[in-house]
Amino acid sequence: MRFSVGETSALIFLHQIGSMLNQNPNLAEFSSTLILDRPLGTTILVVEDEAFVRDAACDVLEHEGYRVLRARSASEAHEVVRTFKGTIQLLLSDIVLPGTNGLALAKALRADCPGLKAILVSGYPREEMLRFGLSDCPESYFPKPFSSEALIRKVKLILESDD
Repeated sequence: MRFSVGETSALIFLHQIGSMLNQNPNLAEFSSTLILDRPLGTTILVVEDEAFVRDAACDVLEHEGYRVLRARSASEAHEVVRTFKGTIQLLLSDIVLPGTNGLALAKALRADCPGLKAILVSGYPREEMLRFGLSDCPESYFPKPFSSEALIRKVKLILESDD
């Protein structure tokens, strides 16, 4: 496949993985890691009212290979879930949302998405979540700010958990 943008052009060779592995057995370990560690088919709903935080988290998750759905509010999240024609495995939501909180959102979304796992993000310390009535929060708390690497580790940890 050849494509060009302005004066820059590239030629991409697409090969079948099987034939590549037959020709170079040393690729087998690398390619199985590359293929099996990718989160193919995993969909994450990101709910965050701050555009910069939402976009940054979505970019990191998309780069990692996740299908990402975006919402700015709980009402948008409900609309996304209602119209999405697939399974959503994970909710990544700010704890403090206009008119509600991430825990209430997670509970409400589980009516349409049984087994939905959740990561609740906040700039507030975990101890201060008591003030939001989230003292018995069974969800996975994740503090802001966070690095790309920390986000990916947390997502993988939660997705792989038995809860």
